[in-house]
Amino acid sequence: MSNKGKITKESLKDKIEGNELDLSLSGLTKIPVKEIASITKIKCADLSCNQLVSLPDNFSVHLSHLTRLDLSKNLLESLPQNFGLMVALQRLDLLGNQLTELPVSFGDLKSLRWLDVKENKLEPTLNKIVGDCLDDKQCKACAQQVVSHMQSIQSRMEEQRLKHEAKERMRETQREASKRKKEEEQREIKKKEKLEEKERRRRAYEAAQEAERQAKEEEQEDERINSEEHSKANGDAGSYEQKQKTSGSSCLLIFFSLLVVVIAVVVGSYFYCESNPSLPACVTAHQILDQASTKIQHWKREIEQILQSWQS
Repeated sequence: MSNKGKITKESLKDKIEGNELDLSLSGLTKIPVKEIASITKIKCADLSCNQLVSLPDNFSVHLSHLTRLDLSKNLLESLPQNFGLMVALQRLDLLGNQLTELPVSFGDLKSLRWLDVKENKLEPTLNKIVGDCLDDKQCKACAQQVVSHMQSIQSRMEEQRLKHEAKERMRETQREASKRKKEEEQREIKKKEKLEEKERRRRAYEAAQEAERQAKEEEQEDERINSEEHSKANGDAGSYEQKQKTSGSSCLLIFFSLLVVVIAVVVGSYFYCESNPSLPACVTAHQILDQASTKIQHWKREIEQILQSWQS
């Protein structure tokens, strides 16, 4: 049997004896993983002496139930990194391949009791750990030592992973702290700007109020001054009118007093001169009377003018 002909589930049945599948010396370059996995009773698989260079990633997934696996005398250069999924594996033969290393996931093969990796190209450190595998006892020791070694590597890797995660968490915490600090600083800046803006508005409002107050005071002062000037002007005019009225009243009083005196003199002179018209004094009295009459007419006109000015 070779990969040139399609391997079917029916063709595999001829290679099964009990729970063991024997595909050794079949010229295989690829493993029919799904076909093998479809026959669930297979627990042991002999794939030795073929031309396998690598195993597919699904090999460990679909054939994780195998307890014995023989991959000796192939051309394997590496094993899948998820080979540790074959947790049921107890015996593994990798003799005579081209392996330089084993997957770290070997540390998960806790059921592995027998391992042969002779005649490979393992790197010196791993080659020293696996030992010679010259007999059954050494192969059992090899299995134990390889699993233990890989578990140590897994522990270190896990420790490094945890340290890395811790560093990442610390960096993330620092980034978050830095971010919060910047956000807090931004909030403080905005808060300060708001307070400053509020203070500017308050000062502008107070300045406007003060300007309005001063303007009102100046307006009231101007009104007071204008009122005083108006009152003063009205007071002067009233004083002038009062003086005019007082002066007019005095003039009238004097005029009427003089008029009474003149009338009395005239009347007395009239009766006297009527009795003695030839007397020089009476002649003179008639002259004076004529002059007085003229003067009275003049005063009358002046008084009428004064009265007209008061009425206007």
